[in-house]
Amino acid sequence: TPVIRNDAHKMIEEFMLCANVATANFLDEHKIPSLFRSHDGPTAKKLTALREFLSEKGLTLGGGDKPTSLHYNQLLTKIVDRGDASIIRTMLLRSQSQADYSPKNDGHFGLAYDAYAHFTSPIRRYPDLLAHRAIRAKMADKKKSTFQRLKSLVANRGAGNAAYPYNKKDMKELGIHCSNQSRQADEVSREVENWLKCQYMQKFSGNSFSATVSGVANFGLFVELDEMGIEGLIHSTNLENQDTEYELGDKLEVVLNKVDMKQRKIDFLIKPDSE
Repeated sequence: TPVIRNDAHKMIEEFMLCANVATANFLDEHKIPSLFRSHDGPTAKKLTALREFLSEKGLTLGGGDKPTSLHYNQLLTKIVDRGDASIIRTMLLRSQSQADYSPKNDGHFGLAYDAYAHFTSPIRRYPDLLAHRAIRAKMADKKKSTFQRLKSLVANRGAGNAAYPYNKKDMKELGIHCSNQSRQADEVSREVENWLKCQYMQKFSGNSFSATVSGVANFGLFVELDEMGIEGLIHSTNLENQDTEYELGDKLEVVLNKVDMKQRKIDFLIKPDSE
């Protein structure tokens, strides 16, 4: 059963966003060497590919060469009732750059924030822990008298702030490391998710499903099941006798052919007479 986001979920999400924005503004205002969560807009190459895809669907993305998150949201609102909304949302997401951790505050394109950092999960994300350390060190420093601050500065001369011993160079290195670790964690999550999907689909061998073409490659078609959101492949060897040309967003009836648990792959066939 799909998880339904209710008002309680949305309220907590809003609190978390507010905390992250407040943290980023605090770190930026006080010029504390720290990590921001940066997200750039789409590259020219990705934007061109997206506009070509949208054109085929009779859609346009506003903003010219510099679309903003507002233009993306306007398009998302426009397609909400379309049958191919899922694949369009996927393509909009694919057009965007990957977010990363950076000592430079470049803003967050996807969330439309001028400053954004991660603060809410210090027990599982190192950038969040660094943010907590930075804030704590700054607050502790504020409580000191001028004499105490001078005394601490002399005592730690050449060693930086003992409570927060990081500089911009440290943050640059930590940003690269944390970004790489975050991507590795995402990859592991996808692997586990794919394994669970394969395990679930084993019991549906031979069953037919409504699906949408989600990817086109020289070795076949990727399709996503409309009701489950599970993706699999129709291999090109099973398309040899097909004269039809397929494109992203096309609707198909497919049959589950096999599930490879070792490779974590799901293979489908086009259901006979479904074209």
